[in-house]
Amino acid sequence: MAGVLYYIGGSAAAYWLGSNVLLRSANASIDWLLNSQASPDITATHTVKSIHAMLTVYKNLKPRHPAYKAMGEVRDGVRDLQIAIERTKLKYDAHRGGYLSRFRTFDATTDNVVIEKKAKDLMERLDLFTKLMNLPERAKTPASKEETSDSDDEYTFTGLLGPLRPPGF
Repeated sequence: MAGVLYYIGGSAAAYWLGSNVLLRSANASIDWLLNSQASPDITATHTVKSIHAMLTVYKNLKPRHPAYKAMGEVRDGVRDLQIAIERTKLKYDAHRGGYLSRFRTFDATTDNVVIEKKAKDLMERLDLFTKLMNLPERAKTPASKEETSDSDDEYTFTGLLGPLRPPGF
């Protein structure tokens, strides 16, 4: 009778130990297979605050300024980048909250590609904006010698050959 009890107890212990080892090793191998290319880092661009500060400085830029529309494009690019970063953070929070997904490493590779693309686009827009802001000094001149006007609509750009009037001004 004691042998039967030892047999039943030993079988239960062997089953528990074998299934535990088998399940853990299978889980580790599947986790390695599924997460071999996973990147747990979410890329954040640290220049967003400095770009916001720059946009705050130039918030009173006149609509007739050559860089006005470029400033709007920079503002849109910052918003797009922030939306991409927030969307990725929400995906990560949803991943951590899931019952089955919490056992896998969060793969942010595709999200990082999107964020990098948005950041590159923002840097191109910012480069255009800064180049437009650094145009040569503009001087007010009257449209003709008889007229004198103090409006901001009258601009000339000084160049090597003297004052040049851009089309439309």
